[in-house]
Amino acid sequence: MGRTPDRFPGEREDEGLLLVPDTVHPMANGEIRYVTGQGFKFFQEGVEKPLVPTDVVTGVPPNFEQTISEGNSATTSATYQNKLTLTTSASNIAGTYYILWYSEFSQSNANGVAEVQILVDGVQVANYNVKLAVASSFVPFPGFSLTTLIAGSHTIQIQFRSPNAAGTVTIKRSRLGSWRVA
Repeated sequence: MGRTPDRFPGEREDEGLLLVPDTVHPMANGEIRYVTGQGFKFFQEGVEKPLVPTDVVTGVPPNFEQTISEGNSATTSATYQNKLTLTTSASNIAGTYYILWYSEFSQSNANGVAEVQILVDGVQVANYNVKLAVASSFVPFPGFSLTTLIAGSHTIQIQFRSPNAAGTVTIKRSRLGSWRVA
């Protein structure tokens, strides 16, 4: 096969390829290639189709779970309300996980306060308390936390409130994810 930018971006044919010794990677005769705009991909020798990603240490596919809620939810309560809950699979193995989240929220009053928190098994891992200068203007709340989890199921939540019960806090476009990385 001739050279193309996605297979051989270097001047020489061997540049742009990272060959992985069999002792490091679980796939015998495997290689990792850099595909422009897509990062590193696993390929089986002689096959141009990428393989399913696997953990290069154990050969186990990474655990990734997510849930999404696009619609608006609102409260005037000073008590936290649940927006979204992700209950992970009971078959998850112990390890280090990225807990990923995204939401957009607003407060109906100019200079009103809105608060959003992320909980993992009831423990707060992130909190965003902000005074919004413009009424009903949505603010993004993206983030992640690197967390060590034991084997089994876990509960991850996005909760929100109006801390002084003044005005309506609205939250939308919420996402939660759990991704084992080690």
